[in-house]
Amino acid sequence: MASGHYIGGSLEDLVESFTGPTRRAARNMAEAGGDYLVERAQAHTPVETGEVRESWHRKPTGFRHEVTDIYESGVESEHYRARWVEHGVKPHRIEPDDEQAIETPEGPRAGADHPGFTGFHPVANAAAELEAKGDAILRPEAERWKQETEAEAASHPGITRT
Repeated sequence: MASGHYIGGSLEDLVESFTGPTRRAARNMAEAGGDYLVERAQAHTPVETGEVRESWHRKPTGFRHEVTDIYESGVESEHYRARWVEHGVKPHRIEPDDEQAIETPEGPRAGADHPGFTGFHPVANAAAELEAKGDAILRPEAERWKQETEAEAASHPGITRT
């Protein structure tokens, strides 16, 4: 009786009944992955003011029909400095937008040379961690899906587990 095969009943009805639990589990897994990415991107973001760190948020979870019906999420930020923190900045000259001087730590200047900096890659690092730890992070949702589908299968008359 422990082989895991089902016999009896309508296979079509059984498969159709798995749609709800399967989509719910897929959505929950995408959200769990997105939440993990936010948490880890924030942890990898250096803090000067905390603005960029706090700006990371989970992308809305979406369903993509064109790619084999998958749910997806992720991490993003609208803060203008987030992309610099991720990718870094090449050395460059800063000129004032108008005739006024720009403020620097040394006082007002007509221009300044920015030395640039290497990116911290908080999103890339978070994604690598999710890839490495994904099984453990998503396992609770997979277990919940297994329980729901087992219960759903058991609720169908004539379908028994062998």
